[in-house]
Amino acid sequence: MRRRWSLDAISTAGSSPDAVVVTETASSQRDRVTAIGEAKGTLAPMDVPQLQRLEHLRALLPDDRVDGPPKLLLFARAGFTGELVEAARGRWDVELVDLHRLYARIALFLRRR
Repeated sequence: MRRRWSLDAISTAGSSPDAVVVTETASSQRDRVTAIGEAKGTLAPMDVPQLQRLEHLRALLPDDRVDGPPKLLLFARAGFTGELVEAARGRWDVELVDLHRLYARIALFLRRR
């Protein structure tokens, strides 16, 4: 049976992430949040404030829901500003996914089928 739970700590802060990646654990343990993400379909590139917002939301996650810092996933139709790319450079915990990267992965997946 699938267990449900909410991110009340984040929701009560006035916003919630667009995506939450959860790793299911044994029935006696709580599921773990392994990543949270933000998706923007606007024509403007995503900028540093969206990364800062995710960092803030990650800090609000309950300790019993994470084993370590969850990854921060940013999905953007229009790409990313140079400032955001620079801020994410070298960080293991941040993934920037634009349309090119997304569709390249889909094409790779389809070729393997």
